[in-house]
Amino acid sequence: MAEALAAWAGLHVENARLYTERSTIASTLQEGLLPAALPELPGVDLAVRYRPVGDENRVGGDVYDVYPVGERCFTAVIGDVSGKGADAAALTALARHTLYAGALRGGDGRENLALLNEALLRRTDGARFCTAVVLDAEPDGDGLAVRIADGGHPAPLVLRAGGGVEETAGGGMLIGAVERPALHTEEVRLGPGDLLVAYTDGAVELRGDDPAAGDRLLREQLAALAGAPAATVTAELEAAVVDASGGEPQDDVALLAVGPARG
Repeated sequence: MAEALAAWAGLHVENARLYTERSTIASTLQEGLLPAALPELPGVDLAVRYRPVGDENRVGGDVYDVYPVGERCFTAVIGDVSGKGADAAALTALARHTLYAGALRGGDGRENLALLNEALLRRTDGARFCTAVVLDAEPDGDGLAVRIADGGHPAPLVLRAGGGVEETAGGGMLIGAVERPALHTEEVRLGPGDLLVAYTDGAVELRGDDPAAGDRLLREQLAALAGAPAATVTAELEAAVVDASGGEPQDDVALLAVGPARG
């Protein structure tokens, strides 16, 4: 009996060791797929909130990144890849690193989305795709000039200092679906107190019978946060989405807010 109990205990100890080792490896790999800490950008108010679905997940199907390009300019990226779990995380990494590499070579948002489109077609034969928005920004007097390139992603919103919420045009085609997708581009200027807020569809997909409820909630919450810093805006928006979803959103949620630094 003693030998049997010892064997049983040894088996469970070994299983616990293997589980811990596997969890450590998974956690380390996921950390490597996440972008580094947000860069310090002089004159810029910037914040990101990211909430993947699942208790053990740190990386999901949403992608974001922010990086300086040149002495005064920077690029911010947010997107959503098809699929779930490990497959989605791998595609997320491909999208983030491809867009970053394109920026290092001097490409603008439109060119880098086209580069990502080519990479996805080569790697997945059109079976996997994503949506993405690339924001190329540079200081403009006391504000920021932002060039938006959109590939099928929800249109970013502009929260004006006075409380107005404006929707950018958005549009464009999915990235990775066809050889030459039509991509939408436009320019917006953010003055003192303004913020541009980009998000993934997990922020507006709420449970219930009204598919437009999430969009209304986002805009209402955003209008109520006029004048608040980017970190407060993203945190409050995430809290509202979680609360409206009954404590757990249906999909990964990424929120990015950027504007001129507060005085």
